[in-house]
Amino acid sequence: MGKFTSIRSPTGDMASTGPNPSPPWSNVYDPEVSKGVINSQPILHLSFPAVEDEFFRYKQNPETIYVHGHRQEPIKSRLEEVGSLPVTIAASKIHSYVLGYSGFATGYTWVSTVVNGVAHPFPVSNEFKEERLAVMDYILDSLIPDRSTNIRDLGNDVDHVSIVRIDVNETESHTHSIPAALVFEMKKDVSDQTVRENYWEGAVPTWQAFGDPIAGEHNRVREAPDYLTKFIEDQNAENKKNAENAASAPWPYDPIGS
Repeated sequence: MGKFTSIRSPTGDMASTGPNPSPPWSNVYDPEVSKGVINSQPILHLSFPAVEDEFFRYKQNPETIYVHGHRQEPIKSRLEEVGSLPVTIAASKIHSYVLGYSGFATGYTWVSTVVNGVAHPFPVSNEFKEERLAVMDYILDSLIPDRSTNIRDLGNDVDHVSIVRIDVNETESHTHSIPAALVFEMKKDVSDQTVRENYWEGAVPTWQAFGDPIAGEHNRVREAPDYLTKFIEDQNAENKKNAENAASAPWPYDPIGS
């Protein structure tokens, strides 16, 4: 799992009446939207170059992602040997299924990000132990708030955890955030009374929902802790709101299909 150094979940615009032109498409990197997308995904896929390619180097950037997870041996060896590698992270999130009057008007509302940067191994030594502990606490609390204070002491476990620090290159990263549907309803269909009376148009909100906690076989605590039940309640409500906002957003029209 990987976590940005701050969190904000993306939200969609509420529906409105009146004409709705096509939403602007942009590749401009938006740090806050990207943080929301990446931090909402429990699994990230990182892509490293297969050979020693030249890559754009840039001044140290305060935007940082900390990644904890399995590193394949070839990547692990190269990181330790050269000290840094270019890396690409991609994450996407669907908010609703959009169902218009035609196949052309069928799709999703979604948000995605592609982050490019430089990955550095996090050294295991007494010099970096305090920082590694702080990073692990942050990763745990990004997963579930207050998680780091509701487990046994990490102790020397932190010495055996694989952590990679990724410095983000904002000029080479991109965010695609369109709260309205990325499909186009044709004006001729919208103005056709027969089409409107015979076919359903709308959207289905889609969100990640957390269920009730199930105790482990070794558990001796009677009930799930408050920090966990609060997280489930708050996150389910936020995910539902974001999905319904996106599904309720106005539709763009196809200027060609008018």
